[in-house]
Amino acid sequence: MTSPLPPSADPILDPLARNRVAVGTLFAVLALLFLALSGYCFVQAFTDAPVVEKTDEAKPVLKDDISITEAKLSRPYSNEYTLGGIVGLLGALVAGAAGGWLIGRLPVPDSAEDRRTNRLLLFFVGAALGLVFMILGFVLFYLWFGELSQWLGQAEKSEPLKPLLAVLAFLLGAGLLFAGVQPLRAEERHDSLLRRIVYGSNFFLTTLLLIVGLVFVNVLATLKLPSKLDTTETGFYSLSAATKDYVALLDQDVVIYTTIQETRDGGADALRVLNAFQEANPKRVKLKQLSLTLDKKELVALGKKFPTSDIVREDGRVQLGVVIALGPDERRYQFIQQMELFGKEGNPQQGPVKRTFQAEPRIIREILFLTENKLKPVIYFTQGSGEISVEPAGPNDKNSRSGEQIKQALIDDYCEVKALKFDAFAVDPKVPTDATAVIVADPTVKLSDGTLLALRNYMTIQKGKLLVLAGAHRDPTNPKAILNIGLEKLLAEYDIELRDRVVYAEPTDRLPENVLVVGCPQSLIAAKNTIALTFVGKAFAFDDIRPLRLADKSQKSRALFMSGVDRPTWLESEIFANPQESFRVVRALSQANRNDLLGPKELEVDEKSFRISAAVASEPEKASKRDGELDRIVNRVVVFGYGDFQDSEKSADGRASQAELVTASINWLRDRPAVANEGAKPYGVYTASAKWDWTRGVTLPVLLVILSITTVGLGLWVVRRR
Repeated sequence: MTSPLPPSADPILDPLARNRVAVGTLFAVLALLFLALSGYCFVQAFTDAPVVEKTDEAKPVLKDDISITEAKLSRPYSNEYTLGGIVGLLGALVAGAAGGWLIGRLPVPDSAEDRRTNRLLLFFVGAALGLVFMILGFVLFYLWFGELSQWLGQAEKSEPLKPLLAVLAFLLGAGLLFAGVQPLRAEERHDSLLRRIVYGSNFFLTTLLLIVGLVFVNVLATLKLPSKLDTTETGFYSLSAATKDYVALLDQDVVIYTTIQETRDGGADALRVLNAFQEANPKRVKLKQLSLTLDKKELVALGKKFPTSDIVREDGRVQLGVVIALGPDERRYQFIQQMELFGKEGNPQQGPVKRTFQAEPRIIREILFLTENKLKPVIYFTQGSGEISVEPAGPNDKNSRSGEQIKQALIDDYCEVKALKFDAFAVDPKVPTDATAVIVADPTVKLSDGTLLALRNYMTIQKGKLLVLAGAHRDPTNPKAILNIGLEKLLAEYDIELRDRVVYAEPTDRLPENVLVVGCPQSLIAAKNTIALTFVGKAFAFDDIRPLRLADKSQKSRALFMSGVDRPTWLESEIFANPQESFRVVRALSQANRNDLLGPKELEVDEKSFRISAAVASEPEKASKRDGELDRIVNRVVVFGYGDFQDSEKSADGRASQAELVTASINWLRDRPAVANEGAKPYGVYTASAKWDWTRGVTLPVLLVILSITTVGLGLWVVRRR
């Protein structure tokens, strides 16, 4: 019988056995350090810090009167210090227990048993301290998750210290646990208890690291990828091309503060769009998401920084929404409540009302407003000639047409809307000098001489901008003629002829004779006209259209809306009470080959049968310029041969309302980019098929589960056989 081999030298256990008291003293000193750290943290956790404010002379002054809300926030790191105190106590307990064991325990004669005990002691210290630091890392990750999300969401990762501390604390704990297991490996083959501890610790540590890795990857994907992975059919979460181009070219810093919570109604959708704004220009646009529970100090500071935003009320309550601040000093800012990022469209009397998502156009509108120094353009509507009214209807105004929807659309676009009336006896009437643009909204009688004189001077002397809505109306003095509103000569100077005719077309199952479907021509879309870009692919149904004709090879005017070529059209010099009567007359003349009578009607039946129903006009600015510098093109006139822009609800299928045509035209006259005309996106609802499919619902999932179990079982059998 052979005697067991003497234990080999161990570089860790042998010095520990020889210097037991010294090592125990070191553990005791470490316990005292942990205890001192714990005491310091507890003192800091329960000590109020004075609130400091700066006066105009930049001298710090202690604030004596602190409100209840601010008193709670005067301990900004109370949770962190409390956690540090608990960790210090646990560390002191572990180190003190290890030191006391080493100092008080008598040496064991059997060196093998003594080594086994020391191995277990080192494992106990490493595992206990490792668990303490891993728990510390988890809790810090929870406490600092808001800052971690901001850090990952910013292009310039400033202040990454706190997130790194949470990660380092966890890694330190994992390292201590791993180091505590190492002394046990020398005897794991000969000792079943040590073997179980080693394998159990390895399994626990591996599983924990795998879970932590998966959590971190999911957090990273959630924070960095939401606005990039848009699998919706309409690109619901993505910014439009116009918005991306505009944001990418921003030359001013934009900071977006948001208190929107992902778990609140629509919050996740809004946050994805906000992240998309930052990703479109990470150098200029910064998104700062604030938690209602973790960022109370920052919220109080935000309320003081933006006092008129009402994001933090006087009673300390925080509103959900977005503050958009512009410039390095952030003095120009606007606040949007979360509910304002959503809207509704449709008429409840005609069908279900759809919910819309208008975060992108609303935020863009605010940014444009801030970049324009928060100056509201003044839009005047001429009144007094039967135009669409932007004033409340009086008791005797039974025939008044309301333009409240158009007015509200302009107000929502940060315009100031005013009525423009001229005294009939004024000698020299003038359009006010603060006018950004004037709208002549479909007059039903000829404009007065004073109005026409004022508009001519406004366009020629003041270099103003004009939007004309002029549908076909009967002339009150001659019911067989089309009303001449008086602006025809002025518009002709911009190469736009507003003809005294009305357009009729061959009827269809869905459209009567006096209605045409019109859209923007491709040539204008290719020219990057912002109105055309806004309504590309969209069509409008106009009735009683006065056709427009543009001068040949004009350098000023361009067709904005044209009818299609699928319906023959003709012109009439009068408005028929029954549109079918016009069609019967034209059909009879065509069958009788009376080309002499069809000629004045300008019947078009081929590919040239399109009719221009709206046009725009621009001209070079005649101003002094440097040699070689091109003239700046200024947008001057928009004319619609259709005038019935009175209030009408937006259709339930999401087609653009006529009010949007007016706001888009005013934006074009103001030389604003196409992004100013962005519209809301309707929410789509997915409805599952009512028919149950056993193949996809039961058979396929069951077969996949059985196949997975069988594959795993065969794999384990092969491994065990080897």
